[in-house]
Amino acid sequence: MTCSPPPSSPLSVRAQSPQTPWLFDDIVDEIISFNFDHQPTLHSCTLVSHAWLPLASRYLFRSVRAAARPTSIDEFIAFIKSCERARSSLQELSLRYSHNARHTGPYDVSLSVLRGLVNALPHLRVLKLGEGNRLRVYDDESSATEDSQSSRLVIRKLILADVVGAGDEHLSDVLKLFSVIDELALEPTTRFYQAHARMLLESNLDTDVSTEKVKVGALVFRFWLHDATQSRLLAALGAVLDPAALRRISNVSVTDFAELAQLDTFIHDAATHLEELTLRIFSQGVDTGFQTRLTGTAGNHTVAGLTSLARCTAFSKITIWVDLWPWLDHARMQSTPHLTSNASSFNAACAVLETALKAPTLRSVELVFFLRTHPLSAPEGLITAANVIARVRELPWERLSDIEALGEDFDSILIRLERIRDAHGGRWLHDEMKETLDARFKARVRSLIRYK
Repeated sequence: MTCSPPPSSPLSVRAQSPQTPWLFDDIVDEIISFNFDHQPTLHSCTLVSHAWLPLASRYLFRSVRAAARPTSIDEFIAFIKSCERARSSLQELSLRYSHNARHTGPYDVSLSVLRGLVNALPHLRVLKLGEGNRLRVYDDESSATEDSQSSRLVIRKLILADVVGAGDEHLSDVLKLFSVIDELALEPTTRFYQAHARMLLESNLDTDVSTEKVKVGALVFRFWLHDATQSRLLAALGAVLDPAALRRISNVSVTDFAELAQLDTFIHDAATHLEELTLRIFSQGVDTGFQTRLTGTAGNHTVAGLTSLARCTAFSKITIWVDLWPWLDHARMQSTPHLTSNASSFNAACAVLETALKAPTLRSVELVFFLRTHPLSAPEGLITAANVIARVRELPWERLSDIEALGEDFDSILIRLERIRDAHGGRWLHDEMKETLDARFKARVRSLIRYK
């Protein structure tokens, strides 16, 4: 059977013979999709069909995306092991199961399978588990008898997407396939699967303090991963991460004082050498604004911020994103109990900033106020220039004047207001916002503010 190369394919391909499919003519750097359909077709950088495996094994692939049915995972491993050149140079692997409409539950992959892949790919640097369809990692008898130390290596990035668990699996065993993980990214792709990722990390992580800690250099969340999910992830990860290794936490979100306190505890216990933090004071709903109080249940609690940052001897950079809802006025707060004022999140951000300033090595500060003025985020008619300016004027901007005392010790200080525009991209709020805030600050603080 012959195949013609796609007209738009950027890759150079050649025919081996009239009876053989087209193959890549040179070393392939792009992602290769490996799946198990029986139709021999080639589109761009997609490799399919069992019949191609012997020929494909002679070619070098640096990056593979595997979309395998549960019954064919062993064939994929055999394919990888048969590609000697690929084994020696493969750097990126994304493992997920292809969609099956008749299968609604997660697909299983054993620790021994993952260990086999790791052992077969000594130069693997990026591994992604789960994407679109849930992937369940379980511990089988063969993996329990293997020496896990023999397969540990350094990996640049481990991405856990839709990874779930059941029974007594231990995700820590997945992490411990590697001696060092430069970046651990937690990326559940849907809110529905967050609960599964949470349960796996919360219930099944090995919390035995006698076990060897996992060296993770950076921990990356998604900004919308928040509430109880994130807090439990942090609590579980804190039991297995080496506190001397974690240098960066990115995209962590808090929605109330309790979560801020939990993050503070995590930094104290598992991130004593933290260098960079990106935090978002996050709102839970686009229609209702803040549904929890950043000032505590009594409404007048003094937010402690992140006191643990002062004890991080290498902490040098903090970025704080703050959601503001400029259509929420005081009267609306009073009539709708589940709403809280923008001042709650503003004060929480200031509290975090004030505690971060106590870190002796802090050199870079970025404070970003994100104005949610999209029409979907507010009742009709409330987003007007006058209303937005009035709400912003109510905030206690004077608290930011404390940064004037920083002098010239910092390499970078930036206060940024995002989305100072209407829903159609106009800049009708830009000048009004600048005029409003310039009157509140001294010259040094005014020079730090950027309007976008």
